[in-house]
Amino acid sequence: FGNQDAVTSLLALSMEDAPLGELLHRALDLIIAVPSLSLQPTGAIFLVEDQPGVLVMKAQKDLPPAMQEGCAQVRFGFCLCGRAAESQEAQFAAELDDRHEFTSDGVPAHGHYCVPILSAGRALGVICLWLDAGHQWDRGEEDFLKAAGDVLACAIMRARAEELWTAQEAAESAKQQAEESLALLRSTYETQSVLDAVMGLALQDLPLGEILAKALDVVLAAPFLPTPP
Repeated sequence: FGNQDAVTSLLALSMEDAPLGELLHRALDLIIAVPSLSLQPTGAIFLVEDQPGVLVMKAQKDLPPAMQEGCAQVRFGFCLCGRAAESQEAQFAAELDDRHEFTSDGVPAHGHYCVPILSAGRALGVICLWLDAGHQWDRGEEDFLKAAGDVLACAIMRARAEELWTAQEAAESAKQQAEESLALLRSTYETQSVLDAVMGLALQDLPLGEILAKALDVVLAAPFLPTPP
């Protein structure tokens, strides 16, 4: 199971009809499992959501509880993940250096690859992977992770397009229902107005034939009836 096989598997995964959160979790598992990367079985995937300039953790594997809480949201420029998003460049750390701004007691020594997920010149998110402390940077590893980010970018954009389409369909349906309800209310009001007019004629002291003729005129003039040719 090499890097090319992993990219092929990611491409197949990205085309599945599944919730984006599920795809991200499965993609993270797949990336971590690539033996040639020598990764720790720990990492996370962040996405930019409603708040610009803020990464939100959407998938994680075996992160310490303190990291899950402290890194639930990461602003651009903060720590390695935020730097990757802001610079749109991969960040590598062989150990916990001064760029690793969030720390917690009990977290073991480790390094990182933090790779931005990019589309059309903007950061959609970041893949954060843990390494053994002292791990040496490798161009092949980083190139593979960038390719993985490109695949995830396509999956993210497709999922968001589908969400937008679904929202537009829901809005159109709601608009149609509102228009139908308004038409029903208008028809009900107009019908009641005609009935009131006919009842008013019935109470007038007029010959029955005249009352019926006037009532017929009122009904034929009702706006909800089709105009005769």
